[in-house]
Amino acid sequence: MAEEDTSGRFERWVDTVKTIIAPASLITALLFHFGYVSTRAQYEYFGIGCVGAWCRPHRSGPRA
Repeated sequence: MAEEDTSGRFERWVDTVKTIIAPASLITALLFHFGYVSTRAQYEYFGIGCVGAWCRPHRSGPRA
């Protein structure tokens, strides 16, 4: 009986953790995505072309 009680407690604990972790992960992913998109839009608006992994060659005019 003690073994059943322990396994039941463990399953309840796992279910409680799952109900907290899943929504927290989703919220974190959404906040990260919208922060990334917002930052990219602001950098593009102000003409900042090379930041971190977003670096790409900036061409100021035609090449000869």
